[in-house]
Amino acid sequence: YILQVIFRGMKSNHAELIAMAQILLSYILPQMKFKEKVVTKMLKSVKNCIKKKASMESMMVVIMLVRTQNKINYEKKVWPIVASLEVVINEALNMLDDVETLHNVDNILYTLALLLQPLAADKRSPLPACPKSALQLLAFSAQILKSIPATSQHLVSEETVAGIGDVAAKLVYRARNTPTPSLVDAESVRNAAASADKILKQLNKSYPEIYQKVVVDTDDIDVYFMGDDASHASGKEGLVNKPASNAVAAKKILLNNNLVDVFKQKLIDPDLRKKPKAKKSLEKNGNDLKFLLEMETKFLLDNLPGDDFQHLMFNCLLMLGPVGQEIALRHLCSQEAWQDGKEASSSGGDTME
Repeated sequence: YILQVIFRGMKSNHAELIAMAQILLSYILPQMKFKEKVVTKMLKSVKNCIKKKASMESMMVVIMLVRTQNKINYEKKVWPIVASLEVVINEALNMLDDVETLHNVDNILYTLALLLQPLAADKRSPLPACPKSALQLLAFSAQILKSIPATSQHLVSEETVAGIGDVAAKLVYRARNTPTPSLVDAESVRNAAASADKILKQLNKSYPEIYQKVVVDTDDIDVYFMGDDASHASGKEGLVNKPASNAVAAKKILLNNNLVDVFKQKLIDPDLRKKPKAKKSLEKNGNDLKFLLEMETKFLLDNLPGDDFQHLMFNCLLMLGPVGQEIALRHLCSQEAWQDGKEASSSGGDTME
């Protein structure tokens, strides 16, 4: 009987009655499992409501359906519905100063990760094409991560961020390892990889600890080697093209070396260099630091966001011997480093001094 009332309400042309019916449906969904036929009818009713007017209530119903009901064909029945809710997502992203809206955005991003799981289910299988609706969901995910203010990032759950990061990483692996003869729609695969690249880069910038958890728990570390923006502009996504072996090795050092992690976080007291424990640590990690310093400046800038590049170089100046100091100084004085500093200054970031 309750479902009949809900369906009748959702068929109404009265906005408040539709909203009430959707809220009521969101309330009962966690209480019971419905047959596939009933779930399909629910999705169809939500779709009709969105055609009348897209709303956060419609989004919440879709979220509850995805999280509480089984045997839903995401690709055919849910991806297009969520893609049609772009205006709702954009409205939410313009209201991120509101805590309740942030909670809704967290729910949306978590659900997007669930919906995109089919693309990441078997990362070793080829990805011949990526549906248009899936591309839209990936773009939504990248935009959400980018839009969350730094002061509010703690309000987004670690589970949510790790979930979308895991999907992006596995999707990139599939895209990179798909043989050209297997491609049905190469452009859609490139676009999917580009969106996944943006998600991983934003993850590394905003949630570095979670990013490291995502990438360190795999042997396929080269999958997570991030391309730069110029590569996207040229249509050569860094995540699709396999990186050079030295770049993979350098990336591993950046992710896994504890001393490098300390060096990039803040400036170190140079007096520590005289202490036995510090000397031992420098000796143990000297080869890794030397290997990093021998990389191109552009690589270091691309993979050391924010102040990490400056911190690492200045700490090398303070803590290493003459050879390491000379290379670090050369990086700091390079044209790429100064250009990066100017761009940060023009966008309101810190400048190099």
